[in-house]
Amino acid sequence: MSAPYRHEIIATDAQTLAHFIWHAGKSDPVARHWHKSLELSYTLSGSIARFEINGRAYATSSGQILIVNPNEVHAVETSPERQAQGLTVIFPYQFLQNVVPGLDTLIFDLNSPAHFTPLQRKAYRKLQHLLNRAAEITASAPPSACDTLLLSSMVYQLLYWLVYAFSDDKNKYQYQNSNPCEKIVRVTAWIDSHFHERLTSAAVARHFYISETWFSHLFKQHVGKTFHQYLVSVRLNAAMTMLFDSNLRVQIVAERSGFPNFKSFVNYFKQAFGMTPLQYRKSRRQPEM
Repeated sequence: MSAPYRHEIIATDAQTLAHFIWHAGKSDPVARHWHKSLELSYTLSGSIARFEINGRAYATSSGQILIVNPNEVHAVETSPERQAQGLTVIFPYQFLQNVVPGLDTLIFDLNSPAHFTPLQRKAYRKLQHLLNRAAEITASAPPSACDTLLLSSMVYQLLYWLVYAFSDDKNKYQYQNSNPCEKIVRVTAWIDSHFHERLTSAAVARHFYISETWFSHLFKQHVGKTFHQYLVSVRLNAAMTMLFDSNLRVQIVAERSGFPNFKSFVNYFKQAFGMTPLQYRKSRRQPEM
């Protein structure tokens, strides 16, 4: 049985911290999927026919911002008659955990501007200003080193206004997520925190009191990949961050990422990215001036 909702792993962008994605004119529809990252969708001009978030549908207009909370199922339907230029900003979960205290207890809501307080209206204008500037940079040629620094600073400014004006406690908010398999959400969150350990499908299934056969079926159905494929992806993303952010020897990166040996690490890395870990490190680091 195919997965009704596709799961995505969003790696931290080594240069700009978040992913800035420009959309110009006609875009393809996006099937229902979910991820642990926080996502902003900004309609710069035109409109999106239908943006579904957590079971609720929105039709956007120019200047409108939508937010997708971690683990919320969302999808985009497009129409030839309704095209939009816009920007998507995705804040990877791993990055958010490091900079937003109590992230897993928070819910963000800015999808209903009619109910904003004066503070929220001010914050919304701040967000629009930041997103307009980010769109200018992202829509042009590949960003310069200075543009990359500016985008990185905008990541923190965007998060400041989101946390300051649009966050609330999940329990107080009586938040309900329409994702049909909360157990798998908990399982993937646990794997994300224990990927460096020696993990097997059987051991994880036991930890969550599920039979291994049912666990494998449930995982494949709701994540869209096997347990092993997911684990390798998480470990590779952790390795990418260490390769860029540290001067650790590649062998140490492999060990801390949870790979059983250096050879398997290199093989998986080359399969995923078409280069060795050392080549990746060299390619992502700017030469000193």
